[in-house]
Amino acid sequence: MKKIFTLIIGICSIAGLQAQSTVVGTTTYDLQTNGGNKSRLLVHDDGTVSAMWTGSTSGTISFTDRGMFFNSSPDGTTWGAFPTTRIEPTRTGFGDMVKVGDHEVMFSHDGTNIYVFKNDELGGTSWTPTAGSLQITGLWPNAYCPEGTDDIYVVNANSSTPTGVYFSKSTDGGESWDILEYTLPYLTTDEGFGAIGGEAYQIAVYGSDVYVLYGANYADLVLLHSDAGGADGTWTSEIIWDSPLENYTAAAGQTTDYDEDGDYDTILTTDGNYDMLMTDDGTLHVFAGTMYILDNNIAAGYSYFPTVGGILYWKTGVTGMYYLDVVIDWKNDDGLDDPYAGIGQSFASYGGESFTTLPSSAYDPASGRIYLTYTMPVEYTDQLGDPTAAAAESKNDLFGIYSDDNGDSWTFPVNLTYTAFAGQENYFPMVYDRVVDGKIHVLWQQDDNPGTAVDAAPADAIHTNNLRYAVWDETRFQPYAPNVAFSYTLTPAGPSFDAVFTNLSADAETYFWDFGDGFTSTLTNPTHTYAEGVYDVCLTGFNVYGEATVCETIIAVFPPTALFDYSGDPTVDFTDLSTNEPTSWAWDFDDGGTSALQNPTHTFALNGIYNVCLTASNVGGASTYCENVVISTYAAPLANFSFAGDPTVTFTDLTIGDPTSWDWTFDDGDVSTEQNPVHTYATNGTYNVCLTATNALGTSTSCQDVTIGSYLPPVALFTFSGDPLVTFTDLSTESPSLWSWDFGDGEFSTEQNPVHNYTENGTYTVCLTATNDIGSGSSCQTVVIDFYPLPEAIFTFTGDPTVSFTDLSTNSPDSWFWNFDDGGFSSEQNPVHTFTTNDTYNVCLEVTNAGGVDVVCQDVVIGNVVTIPVADFDYFFGVDLSVSFFDNSTNSPASWAWTFGDGETSDLQDPVHVYAAPGSYNVCLTAGNAGGSDEYCQQITLTGIETNNAVSLTAYPNPASATITIEMPQIQSDVTVQVINAIGQKIAIEPIMNGNNSSISLNIESLPAGAYTVAINAKSIKYIATFIKE
Repeated sequence: MKKIFTLIIGICSIAGLQAQSTVVGTTTYDLQTNGGNKSRLLVHDDGTVSAMWTGSTSGTISFTDRGMFFNSSPDGTTWGAFPTTRIEPTRTGFGDMVKVGDHEVMFSHDGTNIYVFKNDELGGTSWTPTAGSLQITGLWPNAYCPEGTDDIYVVNANSSTPTGVYFSKSTDGGESWDILEYTLPYLTTDEGFGAIGGEAYQIAVYGSDVYVLYGANYADLVLLHSDAGGADGTWTSEIIWDSPLENYTAAAGQTTDYDEDGDYDTILTTDGNYDMLMTDDGTLHVFAGTMYILDNNIAAGYSYFPTVGGILYWKTGVTGMYYLDVVIDWKNDDGLDDPYAGIGQSFASYGGESFTTLPSSAYDPASGRIYLTYTMPVEYTDQLGDPTAAAAESKNDLFGIYSDDNGDSWTFPVNLTYTAFAGQENYFPMVYDRVVDGKIHVLWQQDDNPGTAVDAAPADAIHTNNLRYAVWDETRFQPYAPNVAFSYTLTPAGPSFDAVFTNLSADAETYFWDFGDGFTSTLTNPTHTYAEGVYDVCLTGFNVYGEATVCETIIAVFPPTALFDYSGDPTVDFTDLSTNEPTSWAWDFDDGGTSALQNPTHTFALNGIYNVCLTASNVGGASTYCENVVISTYAAPLANFSFAGDPTVTFTDLTIGDPTSWDWTFDDGDVSTEQNPVHTYATNGTYNVCLTATNALGTSTSCQDVTIGSYLPPVALFTFSGDPLVTFTDLSTESPSLWSWDFGDGEFSTEQNPVHNYTENGTYTVCLTATNDIGSGSSCQTVVIDFYPLPEAIFTFTGDPTVSFTDLSTNSPDSWFWNFDDGGFSSEQNPVHTFTTNDTYNVCLEVTNAGGVDVVCQDVVIGNVVTIPVADFDYFFGVDLSVSFFDNSTNSPASWAWTFGDGETSDLQDPVHVYAAPGSYNVCLTAGNAGGSDEYCQQITLTGIETNNAVSLTAYPNPASATITIEMPQIQSDVTVQVINAIGQKIAIEPIMNGNNSSISLNIESLPAGAYTVAINAKSIKYIATFIKE
């Protein structure tokens, strides 16, 4: 069926609120605010969304469990279970919520004091009071916390019958108060305020600028401003809406004859519902609901007219407020612009709000756009079904507009919720004041009874209301045409058809049907009777923004009754006899054959009974008729065939008797159903080939032997080219199917034409074995590889005794072997080796690559190996238990460590030690250098009366100035000589040995004047001589 869609105007179509909003909680207490917009919805950087509202589950007017209910979502999609208990311990309400750092802070009142509670994290459900809780007295708090600070600013009424507005300030998240209960100036009778209203105020902060908006529904709208964080004496006042009435309270004796001319004046005023929005550039935007009031009675009270509404708007830098015409004739049945037609006129349960009221706004930092939502009643949605009834109240939807030029102009209003028609009122919009990633976040109360009075039965009886949350982008705020659709049922009724239409449209207010036969209707779900025929039916839906049309083709035609006749065997002629003018035919001959002709001819191939069916169709439908057709003219075949060829054989069918199918078996596992097949045998042999021929009357089989002998085993042949990457090409005959290559280096392949890479020079015998079904053959050839160059071993070295060897070999060796000639080896390319003994070492390097091996050797001379000292010492007794020790250690010690056997030590080379008492002492010397250390010990004995332990000799001349000589008593060998000064220091003088060591001469010219001792060690005998240097 054909469908036609026409869109006259519209950008998007919304198919109902429930599909795009989420219920996050419920309440039976349905008054969320007395005036100013509340901060009840927070959206955080991590995606967490927190919602709070005045809640209760009670069904009685006392609402004993009333308090602040809280729910949160980690992503705005999945919410916690609906809360059923309040945060606070006692009955509270009318709260506000701000973000402070990594958590949230909530404010509410218990009728006397202000509760301040904080949770443990953003979206957290564990709440505890702050240290500053209950320190502020009064009711109805409104709070503000600038982003990124712990500063909280609060305004609240000072009592349940307010006489002023308190201002308090905390810089530590509500734990303490820097400013507590400061009474704001200017809000007095001197300023024209006859009474102070609860929640008739808002607060906003930008840097050090603090703004407080205050107003009442028949008083001025005043903006207080402090440029010093709210400090006393810094506040100024600006009237942004000047009411003509001063100190008006609607008390007895007051009227609205403000010009005192005797006529009672109807005056435009705000309705006490405000919103204040601070943008990132410090611009302040103010929105207020509007209405008219008239007091023409000296008695108390007044009349108000909410049906003449709009939104008053002001921003920083302008003088006075201007009027936003946001009233819209949403249900426009008559095409006239009469938005108040069909509105119920009972306003008692709304507490004095205007028809266009409860503004709540948001700012988009990315685009600068300002969004405004508000609530407005929709015509013909009254509770009683009769808007003219005295108790009739109409339900509200949420509407929205936006401005892209900082509030200078605004878009046309759009119904955001659109459920008033479904019996659901939408009220108290609370918008998060910042647009996040192009999304506007909104929390509101949805009620199936109109009004905000908590006990107005039956119009607003106590029952459960939903708190709904939605996220909308800019398209939701743009006008949208209806989404039009319909379905229908069509029933034959004699010579005509009855159609029942079901309207499936959304977002449409009125409808126009064109039935395609000259008749129309404006009913929502009409019925219509059609004569037989085909009709294009169109439905047009209308709303305030435009219209849309959808069309569908309706076929009111009776279907055909199928019938046919036939004649012939085996070729049959079929004749269509169907009634009701079919336009198409579908024949099924029951043998796999079909036809779409009206009167086809069909030949059956076999005898049998065939159930032939005809389906006749037209636009009205189809019907099917079937009948058996008997075919009996065919006889059985006589199978026969001939053949020729080897190994590819051509078979020719010679069967007589008109077979219709053939089944060949070739005795090698293959078969065929062709009449004259061609078959190739894979191996030699004798095969019994059979043909079975079939027609409608039977089958016949004939078999013959076919001998195949043309296959031979392969003759293996190949060629090759390349070095070291060799390409082998198979040239074997007789169609081998397998190849086996042996490359002579331990590698193999089964490819027909392999490519092989040799990794070393050499002569290789390569063999190919080729195989087919008959047998195999082999062939071998010699392949010489000489591609790889022989390496040349070269190296250098540095260091002693730790030597770094550097390989400089050519022709890319891939392995190295070093022999260091001291029993050490290495396979590194550039090793480091430490020799432990001074010597000359013949170091050899052997390098290898695919081309072969080369060796080179070099002498490495090591002379810097340090030898461990051999400790030795001598000693001489002095006077008063003193002993002079002399180091005789060899191999150049660099350090000395003496232990004298009495607990004393020394690190001198030749120390003098005085013992405290005679006795035997074990004296040890440890001599050390970079090569290590050695220890030598001697036992010495002191009696206290010895003067020396050596034989005295005479030096001459004495005194002397140049040379002295000492005669030895006998020829000595292994003589050592030491010279010691008067304070025991050893003097370095090389002795001159004379005549086979028979005498010793010393050159003393360089010595300073003084007394010296010469100690001579000759094997086990010690000698001593003294002399004076002049």
